[in-house]
Amino acid sequence: MKYIGILLMAIALIAMPAVAQANFLSNPGFEYGTGEDADDWEEWSWAQRRDSYAHGDSTYSLHGWAASGTDNQGAWQSVSVAPGTTYFLTGYILSPNGTGNDHSPLTGGASAFLSIEWDGGQLDSDAITATTDAVWIQKQIASWTAPEGITSATIVTKIQRADGSSGDVYFDDLDFDVVPEPASLLLLGTGLVGLFGLSRKKRA
Repeated sequence: MKYIGILLMAIALIAMPAVAQANFLSNPGFEYGTGEDADDWEEWSWAQRRDSYAHGDSTYSLHGWAASGTDNQGAWQSVSVAPGTTYFLTGYILSPNGTGNDHSPLTGGASAFLSIEWDGGQLDSDAITATTDAVWIQKQIASWTAPEGITSATIVTKIQRADGSSGDVYFDDLDFDVVPEPASLLLLGTGLVGLFGLSRKKRA
C-alpha cells in the first residue's frame, strides 16, 4: 500500500502543472503603468486610461469612452499561441450609473465586449449595453482553438460605438489561458482521491 500511495502522489504532482492556470497576458489587471497609460497594452481610436474605479481588490482598471461615432474603440495586446491548442478568455466589464465625467452609463446603442482576433478571424464575447445594471459583469469566450498556421492572437477590450452614443466603460482582471485537457483533470482527480484515501487509512 505504501508504494501505491507514492505512485498516486506522483500522478497528482505530474498532473498539477498540466491543469495549473498561467495567464498569457501581461498586466491583465492594468495595475502597472506610467500615469494613465497601462504597460503592455496598445490602443486605437480612444484615450486609454488607467482608472481607480476597479474590480475586486484591484487598484486600477482600464477606462474607455463611447463617444459618438461608428467605429470600434479599444486596447489590445498580442500573445503567442500554439496551433491546435484551445484557449479561453475571461474578464470583467462595467458601465457605471452615475452622472458627470467618467461615471456616465453607456447610451445610444453603445456596447462593450472582449475579443480574440487572429489573421483571418475574430471571436467576440457577449456584450454589455446601456441596459446592463451598474455592476462588474464577467464576460468570457469559453473556447477558441488556434487554427493551423496561427502562432499569434490579439486580445482586445472593445467598445462598439454608434451615432449619438456616449458613456463610460471599464475593463478589469482579464485572463487568457489554455483550456485544461480532460485527461489531465482525470489524472489530477485520481491522484487526489488516492491521497485522500491513503490519509484516512493512516489515521484509522
